[in-house]
Parts: sequence; structure tokens; C-alpha cells
Amino acid sequence: MAAGETPARGVAAGSTAVFPLDLPVGPAKLWSPDSPLLYTARAEVLAGDTVADTVGTPFGIRSRTCSPR
Repeated sequence: MAAGETPARGVAAGSTAVFPLDLPVGPAKLWSPDSPLLYTARAEVLAGDTVADTVGTPFGIRSRTCSPR
């Protein structure tokens, strides 16, 4: 499992915000029609130290690339 955090910032009730996050993915299996493996990206919204909301989004990895750092 990969995990990461973004810097905390306020979001007014009823509004939306985008929090970009890049996560390294280890030896992931690629999605294909013959092998439709899905992963789940899960995000939590915190109000102080309390989890106020959680959402999970299924996704598949169709390709991967390697690049030098």
C-alpha cells in the first residue's frame, strides 16, 4: 500500500478543492480485459484529528514508465 499526505488547508463547507498527490507505485499489475485487476485510491477528509469523510475510487493501471530522478 502506498500512502501520502498533502499540506493541510481549509475548504469552506459546500465547496470543492483539488489536492494533487503523486505516489510511487511498487510492482503493480497492469489492467487488461483478460486480467481486469483494479486498485482502490482512498482519500480521507479530516476535521482536526477526526475523519469527517472518506471516499474510495477504483482504478486500473494500463501502462507504466520509468524515468530517472
